[in-house]
Amino acid sequence: MAFAAAGRTDLIRAVADAQQALIADKGESGADNAGFTAEVGRAATAAMAAFADGDYAQTVELLRPIRHIAHRFGGSHAQRDVIDLTLIEAAARDGQQSLADALRAERALQAGGALTA
Repeated sequence: MAFAAAGRTDLIRAVADAQQALIADKGESGADNAGFTAEVGRAATAAMAAFADGDYAQTVELLRPIRHIAHRFGGSHAQRDVIDLTLIEAAARDGQQSLADALRAERALQAGGALTA
């Protein structure tokens, strides 16, 4: 995400290449990490690259399937929340307002907040 914000798509691509190598290797010491990377990490990295490129439809397509399984990689709630926040922003920027609104409403309900117009 930091690389996307800095416009460093070259570094995002380097991370993606390293992820692909890890997935392909699946060495014993990295088997769990390779599995996580294949399930969540690769899509999250590709989504950040798509977001940085302004391809918000692709960002949405990549993040929607992983948003409910991202907890598998651990991290704080705030770190995992970045996936939902990026998905909401990408949907809004892509003109998918119904999806963005539904995701915002879901967040409000989970937080126990009231929905406002």
